[in-house]
Amino acid sequence: MNFGIVTALEFDLVALREVYAGALVWDWRHAGPVLLRYSDWAQHAPDVVTTSARILQLPAIPEVPEPLRDRQVVMIDGAYRGDPDDGDTALEPLRALRPEIDTFATMPAWAMQRLHGDPEAPTPFVSEHRILSALPRDAVEAFVETAGPESGSALLVAELRQLGGALSRRPERHGALPRLEGAFAMDAGGLALHDEMALTSLVHARRLAMAMAPWDRGRRHLNFEEHPADASAFYDDDTHARLREVKAQMDPRSLIHANHSIEA
Repeated sequence: MNFGIVTALEFDLVALREVYAGALVWDWRHAGPVLLRYSDWAQHAPDVVTTSARILQLPAIPEVPEPLRDRQVVMIDGAYRGDPDDGDTALEPLRALRPEIDTFATMPAWAMQRLHGDPEAPTPFVSEHRILSALPRDAVEAFVETAGPESGSALLVAELRQLGGALSRRPERHGALPRLEGAFAMDAGGLALHDEMALTSLVHARRLAMAMAPWDRGRRHLNFEEHPADASAFYDDDTHARLREVKAQMDPRSLIHANHSIEA
């Protein structure tokens, strides 16, 4: 949002000490079958599970765990809030594809902050993002053809993040963005260690975004959108209209700026 000054925040804490979480990993040669199974599985998964599926091209650096270093893989990671035995049952359709690495186990809830394996130090990165309305077979095929084996992709990561469930429902108490309207969030990105690498990564990220255009929900997610965008893409029509009213009342001269401008 491009207006408003935060003076306080209140959080309701969730009483969650442990969670059943981890990752399943295959060589990226199996990306097609794995992502087809995942697309169906995720749409019917219970609300207590959250996951993402990624095609990764990982560099040969010490920060990458040795089993994944200098490799191209397809990975499903996530967490299940509930009995680990029930989590095992929920994962059976994915485990039936025989991952070469399976790290799902009970862990402290705080450990989830490192579950995704993102770099902990500042890392130059460029990306493109879309929210998808669905992920049918032809969408999965387009995703793999553009970011998987034999695609020539320079992307470090091409991700499909599970939405739906509780994320798609409007709670009684909420702010301007109470839910994410879509089936999956797609994020594609690569390293930008120098100008040429940044341009190459961005070209390939945009190529994947274009390949997924037939399933684009037309919405964006503020946490993922790195480029200035029409603010109406982040909110439903009523919310965007209300935000414009507030903008006109509280900041008519646009003294407060942000990347995604809401115009009065």
